[in-house]
Amino acid sequence: MRLVVFVNSTPDFTEHILVANGATDLLVKVFGDIWRAALAEVGVASLPFNGAVEIEAVVEIHDDPAR
Repeated sequence: MRLVVFVNSTPDFTEHILVANGATDLLVKVFGDIWRAALAEVGVASLPFNGAVEIEAVVEIHDDPAR
């Protein structure tokens, strides 16, 4: 699993990880502790429609609840 968080920010903002942690916390609440992923956070100058955050998640879903 992989999570990439794009943060629309100014050049002097350096706490992208705090925004990404919020996304991770939400996913853990929704999916439980099974949500553990490689995480990357990226500061960008703009996002479509002037969005604040864009999240890309790659997940793997199994029918077997034991996995």
